[in-house]
Amino acid sequence: MSRVAVDYEAPVAIVGAGPVGMALAIDLALRGVRSMVLELRTESQVYPARANLTNVRSMEHFRRWGIADALRANDTVSDEVKRDVAFVTRLNGFQIERFPRAYEWDERLPIASEVAEWAPHGSIEQTLRERMATFPDHIQVLFEHSVDTFAQDDWGVDLTVTTPDGQKFARSEYIVLADGGRSKLRNEVLNVRMEGHAGIARSFLWHFRSSEFASLWKATDLASMLLFYNEDRAADSLVPQSGTDEWAYFSSPVPEDVDGDNWEQVKAMLFRATGAEFEVEPLSGGTFITNTLQVRRYDFGRAFLVGDAAHLISPMGGFGMNIGVSDAADLGWKLAAVMQGWGGPMLLPSYSIERGEADAFILAGCEANQAVGARELVQPGIEEPGSEGDAVRAKVRESINIQKARQFKRMGGQLGYRYSSSPVIVRDDVDEPDANFEEYNPSASPGNRAPHAWLADGSSLFDHFGLGFTLLVLDDFDSSGFVAAAAVRGVPFEVFEPGSEDRAGLRELYQAPAVVVRTDHHVAWRGQEAPADPGAVLDVIVGWGSLANPAARTEISTSGAARVKGLGHLGIYVRDVETMREFYSDFLGLTVTDRTDTKVFLSAKPGEEHHEILLAQDETKHTDPQQISFMVDSLADLRDFYARIVERNYEIDHVSNHGNAIGCYFRDPEDNRVEVYWHTGIDWPQPCSERIDLSLSESDIRQILRDMVASAAQ
Repeated sequence: MSRVAVDYEAPVAIVGAGPVGMALAIDLALRGVRSMVLELRTESQVYPARANLTNVRSMEHFRRWGIADALRANDTVSDEVKRDVAFVTRLNGFQIERFPRAYEWDERLPIASEVAEWAPHGSIEQTLRERMATFPDHIQVLFEHSVDTFAQDDWGVDLTVTTPDGQKFARSEYIVLADGGRSKLRNEVLNVRMEGHAGIARSFLWHFRSSEFASLWKATDLASMLLFYNEDRAADSLVPQSGTDEWAYFSSPVPEDVDGDNWEQVKAMLFRATGAEFEVEPLSGGTFITNTLQVRRYDFGRAFLVGDAAHLISPMGGFGMNIGVSDAADLGWKLAAVMQGWGGPMLLPSYSIERGEADAFILAGCEANQAVGARELVQPGIEEPGSEGDAVRAKVRESINIQKARQFKRMGGQLGYRYSSSPVIVRDDVDEPDANFEEYNPSASPGNRAPHAWLADGSSLFDHFGLGFTLLVLDDFDSSGFVAAAAVRGVPFEVFEPGSEDRAGLRELYQAPAVVVRTDHHVAWRGQEAPADPGAVLDVIVGWGSLANPAARTEISTSGAARVKGLGHLGIYVRDVETMREFYSDFLGLTVTDRTDTKVFLSAKPGEEHHEILLAQDETKHTDPQQISFMVDSLADLRDFYARIVERNYEIDHVSNHGNAIGCYFRDPEDNRVEVYWHTGIDWPQPCSERIDLSLSESDIRQILRDMVASAAQ
């Protein structure tokens, strides 16, 4: 590390405050994990006309995060716009087909806890930002902050950030790249390439304003999505952004003779599709390339990719933002589990395996949608009036229902993906049909999204699944083994037994008397009877071991307070510091990192830990340990420890700023000296010790560190 003071610190750094990055921050906050979200845009900037559909699966996650109803309330699209999909020749031409309520439903679905919501991108971002604002102690949003680069080591990640006030530095335990399909950090820092089918279509998207445009809809009523099927075969469509004056105009693939970056050419194409000219103001837009691309893995040490940084997808199906939301839902609980101590070494790598499999399934389905459109389905004579034109339009309508309707059904893509290759799922080897992108077939086989049901009291079954694991008991089943094993391991675990009026139907749906369901609604284990070793099952599903070789586990504190992350260093008193230096350095091979006449600092990993052992000369105390020192993850954790030390009235020797660390030295109940300390991220020569007050605010303490670095540079 360089000798720089850290300006920002949080356990998780999220690069990008789009919907996916914000969703991850919210999921972590609900689990008590702090994050900082670094966003290049200003706070007032909102990307227009991007995502419009928050699909059923994403709305289930929004429900968990407490924002499903808020999104519906924030929807800016007029009620005059029916949530239908309509096919017309032109706006002044003929309607070919219309799918009512294709993107929203008036009544709840039996198979899901939520219905989809068709709301423009601005409404989605507004909803997520408002929810983030309810977690001021857990989410720090930094607008106009661009992450230039980052470097990771065994202890965490150092970020270099450009801000309106110049260059600053941040430190986190993990970094998540949610910075989009052109992610510079993915390309340049991680050196990761995306693979798949590049350049499957040249597309454009334009956002425009026109107050008179709504009055020009003659062929059909206002609809959430309007597709033009005419002799131009321009593969163009319209999406209202307000229903009164703002609209999105999209084409993919763009006709060869149209430059999608040239508004005049795009406007002429829009006028042809409308069948009229009108006053229009372009707001933003241009060409983009539609790709089906995916990185081979999503985890790289302490760095993770989510959303478009991990995969690029055809917009035909409305999955772009939505699979990113599911990425966040998968990664969030796993990061929290590892940082809270109950998640094992296989848990974070399982994120790549699970989401890689699910995303590939959805990418393939959307690419198939891309291959079928106006160019393929329009027939000559489609715009002719009278019976001849009616006959052509009837044939095209039939083709749409056979070949194109999948784009607007695709419930299998939303709810039917599965994590069949996951190492944190206990499979039961029950045969099940292949996943189907169009049709959803509920399955409680481990790895699948748990089948949904509405209970007799009107509640959703999913509302009874907690922030950890839930044992769903549907018949005679002894849950005590799971409960005891979870308590020993510190795993958040609940038991839910539905009422007698619901059990028979759920027993049939789940095909077992008991299942363990994860916080993200996926089945982790299903059994006909209690396992012989419930602890071994838990070890698998939290990433610690396999059923064949269960990991040894120790009791973990679940108090929710700050915890030490490991033994940092040990200090011992010695009679002859030089003789002992020779033993530990020359004989054992430790490196001397600093020394004085009476103290020697040594480390086996000098690039990572300044010292792991301290030799302190004192002939009167040479049989006693000098102190035992433990590391904590953050300054917030150190201050939490300090407050609890004071609360318990433990004797405090002193609190010292060592430059490279701040340590609180106190006495345990038998008068042994203990230190808890936090790495500042500053490279500072030792010994160094200046008194510091941990009752100061975190910002005041960081300012002391910045002043110290600044004075040394003078």
